[in-house]
Amino acid sequence: MLLHLLLACTEATPTPSVRLLSGLQYGWQGFNHRLSHLGVQVTDETITYAVVGGTSTTGVVPTYAEGCDEQTCKEFPFEDTADLVVSTTGLRDPNLSVARYSVVMRVGADGSTASVTLPWAELPVAQTPVINGLVLESVGAADTCYDPSFGWLPTHLALKVEADGPNAVVTAAFESGLSAEEARACLDEAAPGAEAIVTVDVLGIAGVTPTFAPLAQSASWNQDGSELAEQRPPAPEDLDLFNVRAFSALEWFFHEADVDSRGAYLRTLTADSAGAASATNYSPGTQLSGFDYRFVGTVVGFDGEDDAERTDWALTYTPTLDVEGGVSSSVRSQEN
Repeated sequence: MLLHLLLACTEATPTPSVRLLSGLQYGWQGFNHRLSHLGVQVTDETITYAVVGGTSTTGVVPTYAEGCDEQTCKEFPFEDTADLVVSTTGLRDPNLSVARYSVVMRVGADGSTASVTLPWAELPVAQTPVINGLVLESVGAADTCYDPSFGWLPTHLALKVEADGPNAVVTAAFESGLSAEEARACLDEAAPGAEAIVTVDVLGIAGVTPTFAPLAQSASWNQDGSELAEQRPPAPEDLDLFNVRAFSALEWFFHEADVDSRGAYLRTLTADSAGAASATNYSPGTQLSGFDYRFVGTVVGFDGEDDAERTDWALTYTPTLDVEGGVSSSVRSQEN
């Protein structure tokens, strides 16, 4: 099932400045985990953020439907805290105009890609779209013993925004692999129906000159069955771009070399327009396999005024659920 919904759309208006999402990363303090929720959204005033990795981060004790085997739907309730870094950069220019869009898509199941075409607000010059926020929530079939709100083990996660003549196209993709664990056999049975509801916040930038550069990074650890060791991501790449940066495409692949079709228990995830993109699963005591990742993305640099300022916001988040079981995000002011 594919759901495409234009949540909000504002016409482009002249504005002297706007803050761009230039990078995001999170890392769990305790262990590696599934991915059940990831949210980072930026406005000129605030950052809204949350990351959840299932019951081993929320401490929720599951209930089991009649006929479901607790021994093959095993959960390990625990609490963990994520350290995040959200990077934002101010784009300033007297000719700047900005339009804001927000799109919700339900994607996954067969690993297919969903696209939404948005009408641009009329402008005398072309707009360049960039990703300025994302929220991913794990969902799936309701008639299985596995509760999809506990998260999936991703093998593919992608977001992309691009101009297409007078339109903007927003694309998302999500696919889950298997646990290959007897204790989570019910997750593996449900994984072919894994889906994610993805919200993409888009900025349409006009009036300033853009430059574009691909960013590709990858790594592989312990695929030969050797002793597990700390995973060190590749060094950042030097990108030849203007210094006010954001992403127009983010795409990760995990466990491409895994013969058991495993998905990723993620310890860290990073995408930084300064030239770094990575993921790891290193987790002494809970790491069940080697790991590989591959990232391909597009970084956009804008030629704004020379006083552009990037801020790396160091944040922490302990998963918190509301009375209905929804994720309660945290909000950080961008005022120092």
